[in-house]
Amino acid sequence: MKKAKISFIEAAMQFKQVTIVVVALLLLLGLYSLLNMPRAENPKIDMPTAMVYAFYPGADEVQMEKQVTNKIEQYLFSFEEVNKEKTKSQTKDGQVFITVELHTSIKDRKKFWSTLQHGLNSAAPQILPQGVIGPVVNSNFGDVTAQIITVSSPQRSYAEIEKYLDKIEDGLKTIPEVSKINRSGGQKQQLYVTIDDQKMQQYGFDLSTIIRTLQMQNITGYSGEMTIASNTFPVFTNSRYKTADDLGNQIIYTTPQGTVVRLRDVARIERRYEEPASFIRIGEDKVMMLAIEMQPGNNIVQFGHLVEDRLKALGQELPPDVKIKTIVNQPEVVGESIRHFMKEFGLAIASVIIVVMLLLPFRVAAVSSLAAPISILITFGLINIMGIELHQVTLAALIIVLGMVVDNAIVVVDNYIEKLDEGITPWTAAWQAAKQLSLPIFTATLAIIFAFAPLALFMHGISKDFIAALPVTVAVALITSMAVALLLTPYTCYVFIKKGLKHKVSTAKKSKSLLDRLQHGFNIAAEAAFSYPRTTVGIAVAAVIIAVVLAGKVKQEFFPLSESKQFNAEIWMANGTSLEETERVVKLVEQALQKDKRVTGIASFVGSSSPVLT
Repeated sequence: MKKAKISFIEAAMQFKQVTIVVVALLLLLGLYSLLNMPRAENPKIDMPTAMVYAFYPGADEVQMEKQVTNKIEQYLFSFEEVNKEKTKSQTKDGQVFITVELHTSIKDRKKFWSTLQHGLNSAAPQILPQGVIGPVVNSNFGDVTAQIITVSSPQRSYAEIEKYLDKIEDGLKTIPEVSKINRSGGQKQQLYVTIDDQKMQQYGFDLSTIIRTLQMQNITGYSGEMTIASNTFPVFTNSRYKTADDLGNQIIYTTPQGTVVRLRDVARIERRYEEPASFIRIGEDKVMMLAIEMQPGNNIVQFGHLVEDRLKALGQELPPDVKIKTIVNQPEVVGESIRHFMKEFGLAIASVIIVVMLLLPFRVAAVSSLAAPISILITFGLINIMGIELHQVTLAALIIVLGMVVDNAIVVVDNYIEKLDEGITPWTAAWQAAKQLSLPIFTATLAIIFAFAPLALFMHGISKDFIAALPVTVAVALITSMAVALLLTPYTCYVFIKKGLKHKVSTAKKSKSLLDRLQHGFNIAAEAAFSYPRTTVGIAVAAVIIAVVLAGKVKQEFFPLSESKQFNAEIWMANGTSLEETERVVKLVEQALQKDKRVTGIASFVGSSSPVLT
């Protein structure tokens, strides 16, 4: 006689050791991923917009338009990826800013911006006049600052603060997860040369002699070649000035009598700060700032701990009056957001388990509920392998499918109990219960997956970047739930549930359970619906119409509001307003904000904008 083939479901029960080991390994993977997987507040979005700018000193607006703007636009429009209708330019005297937007169907936007910059570098010498600075492609609008660190002191100069800032930046650069460190708030120093006209005339030369000499000397130029063996190396000599004394000792002129005239003989040389165009202020202290960005694909919460530890070590090496303060801490915000979501997620799982426990006997409820945490934990491991980060979109997807995840296991357990009540042995009842429902479960899982699939298939641009993780996470969670319900739940039913709900029929009056009462109410409602079919259909049609009408009145917003501890208040003054007047208005705004007890700190960026925070 031929031995009957066993089904895959029965094989999973028969070789239970393999099933249990595989599930245990997947759970460990999920737990590891949950603790260490990359996480952020929102998904990473590559912006389809960039700014292309160029400068042509001395050119008026008309020259700029004809010789620079039109040439750059012609080159940009040669790319089919560029959306010509949404690309705009703004031309002023000596400068042009072109906002370039790509079509929403473009996937690898970073690669295109790099290609565009390389192409402009190659084409600029042929299409633009000499003296044009640029064009430069700035596509960093999507870069988000992880932390903003300020270094301040009430008594140190900007030059001293900058030295300490250099030391802190050098220490932070060694953290592998650091992507960019941008500094701001510093004031440039400059050498000012004040010429004494009387002395210059006494020696018999004019200002053009000084300018010509300085231009010829302060350069790095080619001086020759050096040959070693069969290799020839070019040699460049550096005659750039390094100190104010070097500039003062520069020989400017030699009189016919042989008198050597140095620059210090006819000029006063001093180093001082330029007139400030912008600055940062916290209180009344001088402030310089570091904006730190994280390499993508890392855990921003762990990144924040690494930066804090490094700053504590560096802070011990600084003088007491030099303060390091973190004014924007995105890792802390993300950590709180993730904890908030995980708390809600835990409450959702607990609610599902409690409901099942209230309606079903303990063992039945325990086996049914066990599938939810197992499926969700395995899902964390699988989406981590797929490169999906943990953020509010993936967590929202898991909350959405939580009820669906439990359903698969419940229907298998319910079918198993019915078979026990029919007198089938627990082993046979377990694998048959899952096998009979495998096609309905698969069909239902596929239907739900395809319900969310359009979010990933038919959306484009920023919207797709934001929401793409949701349908993928839903699909992974549902497929995992189906696998757990069909391969693991039958064995747990066999181990923990040996008798059906009707194994003992007592002649005594039995009190009705909550489930019995719900079933009785459902039976009455179903009978009434079948008794009055026209009324039932009419109510259903009316419900659909009312739902459509109400849905049209609901406010629609694709991107959720992001709550944060920080906010920006932008102050725009009229063109030509002095920095002092702007600072005066900023101080008035600060005073108004400080009256609110909820405000814990204010950093003012006068004459410039703050970094991107969200």
